[in-house]
Amino acid sequence: MRYFIISQPKAGTYLCANLLKEFGLPFSNIHISTGKYVIYNPEEVAKGSKKGESINANFDESVKTCKDGHFTVGHISHDRKTVQTLKGWKKIVLVRDLEERQESFKRWQEEAHRKWSESAQARYTKQIPKYVMDWTKEPDIFLLDFKDMIEINTRRLDELQLYLFDDIKHESKQCMQRAIDADSLTKSSKRK
Repeated sequence: MRYFIISQPKAGTYLCANLLKEFGLPFSNIHISTGKYVIYNPEEVAKGSKKGESINANFDESVKTCKDGHFTVGHISHDRKTVQTLKGWKKIVLVRDLEERQESFKRWQEEAHRKWSESAQARYTKQIPKYVMDWTKEPDIFLLDFKDMIEINTRRLDELQLYLFDDIKHESKQCMQRAIDADSLTKSSKRK
C-alpha cells in the first residue's frame, strides 16, 4: 500500500506529513507536482535547508518514486489519468479555507523572502485548490480539513487512522501535538 497527501497549497501539507510520520508511516521525502517532482534530503531539511532536487517527469514516472509502505505529497489535479494512476493508493485530500490559505501564503512569501506575481499567487491560492477539490468527488479518499489538525479534532484524527490502517494504532491527540511541535519544510512562524 502507498499513500498520497493531495493538498491545496498552504493547507497544511507538511503538517499532515508530520502526522503520518507520527502514525508510523515513512515519508518518501518527495513532493509531486504536474510535470516534476522534488526530492528533499531529510538531513539537509533538519539543518534548515528548504531546497530539494527538482526532476522533470510525467505523473506516472513521479509516483513510481514512492516505495510501497511510504507516503508522498503534492498539489495534483484531478483527471482521468491521475485517478487511474492512484488507483489502489490511500489518498488524503487536505483542504483549508481560502482566506486562511491566502493569509498563510502571504506570510510564507514574507518569511521565505519570495515575491510572486499576482497571476502566480492567484494560480497557487485559487486555481490549483479548485483542481484539488475535484478529488473530494472520489469515493476512496479521506477528506481532512486543516482545522481538524490544528484544533486537534481527535475524533476526526481517529477516523483518519481507521481509513489508513483499519485500526486506531496510536493516540491521535499526542501524535497531532508532536506533529504541530515538529519543524517542517513550510512551517509558519505563527506555529513556531
